[in-house]
Amino acid sequence: MRPPVCGRVLGIAVALASTSTAAHGQATRHRVPTLADHRFVEAPLMRMPFVRSTVKMGLGVGGSGELDYGTVTLPEGDTLVALRGELLVAAVSFEYAYAVREWLGVYGEFTLKGRTGSDGPSLVETGVTYGTSFEVGWLAHIAETERTLVSGSFYLANRDVAQIDPLGFLVDIAQGNPPELLTTTPSLRVGLSGHFAHAFNSIVGTYASGTASFGESLRDRETEWLFGIVAGLSLDFEPKRVPVGLAVTVRADDDASALGSASGPWEALGLRVTYTEPTDMQLSVVSSFSRVPFTESRDMTIAEIGVEMRYFFF
Repeated sequence: MRPPVCGRVLGIAVALASTSTAAHGQATRHRVPTLADHRFVEAPLMRMPFVRSTVKMGLGVGGSGELDYGTVTLPEGDTLVALRGELLVAAVSFEYAYAVREWLGVYGEFTLKGRTGSDGPSLVETGVTYGTSFEVGWLAHIAETERTLVSGSFYLANRDVAQIDPLGFLVDIAQGNPPELLTTTPSLRVGLSGHFAHAFNSIVGTYASGTASFGESLRDRETEWLFGIVAGLSLDFEPKRVPVGLAVTVRADDDASALGSASGPWEALGLRVTYTEPTDMQLSVVSSFSRVPFTESRDMTIAEIGVEMRYFFF
């Protein structure tokens, strides 16, 4: 009787393994956010409306065109120097999100951004500025159909911008004021966001987000309400057997503190190209063109490019 018993046990084991593998495969196929068979490509410049357990890492660099900083004038009225140059920026980011429930998630994100001049004149004018940002928030699904998802989030963001200003230091000495080489400006804000996603078909989807936040503004160091809106398209060509996804977004926002700027508002265009072959990961090249009112110039366009990796646990 031993062989038949062994055969039955082996058959049961194979059946359980097949069931487990099928279930695992099904779960894996849905790790990347999907509505109506459209796998959404992550949007640049905005938070996605889907609750998932993920980890994301990003690295980016960029710069401006040549800027005319104007002239530096001493108290006696003499012109010291006329400054021109370019601005360079760099950013590193890390995010972890955890799905507490299928409809409720929590996330934390840390970002470090820096900017400096590319040569002597612009380095003297801009010095070295760096900003750190830590944001923690909660994301919840509000309504969902086969093609549409609506969610909302609440977040707390702490941002600090520090500037090493050699030119200001020298001007303070020339004017007889207490010299200050390093200045730090903090900003603590709380915000509410509404998120929307809709799949037209397996290839085309759209998303949008609106934000209202309250707290300290880097612009004038006053407590005030600031608002932002972003919208875009998600294109997944996997149904055409091309493992590439594209995402395009436009954004307008009053709050420039996330960019390390003491001024605002700002506008941006974002583009993401993603390799979509993995079912639990998105590897992307991300670029953006931002019209950012840094304090050095009211008409500054920053072009950035970077790489990002997001892995989906659930």
